[in-house]
Amino acid sequence: MDQDEVASAFDMVLEEIDRAIEALNQEGKQAFKDSKYEIVAELAKKGEQMKAFQAKVRSLRKDGSVFLRPLFLRRGTRGRLSGWERGS
Repeated sequence: MDQDEVASAFDMVLEEIDRAIEALNQEGKQAFKDSKYEIVAELAKKGEQMKAFQAKVRSLRKDGSVFLRPLFLRRGTRGRLSGWERGS
C-alpha cells in the first residue's frame, strides 16, 4: 500500500466519521424537539467523543512521515528505535 492509498483510506474514514456525526446531530435535534433532554445529554457526550476521534484521525492523516518509518523494530535494538526510526 503506497502513501496515496493510505491517504485515500484516511479520507474514507473521515467521510464516514462526518456521516456518523451528522446522523448523531439529526438524532439530537429530534430528541431536543421531543424534550428528551437526558437523551440529548448522552448524544452530546457521544458527539464530543466522535469529534475528538475525528481530530485524532485528521492528525494522523496530516502526519505523512508516519508511513515512511518502519512499523516494527529491527532485531538487536533491544526495544530502542534508531535515530532514523524515531524520525530524528
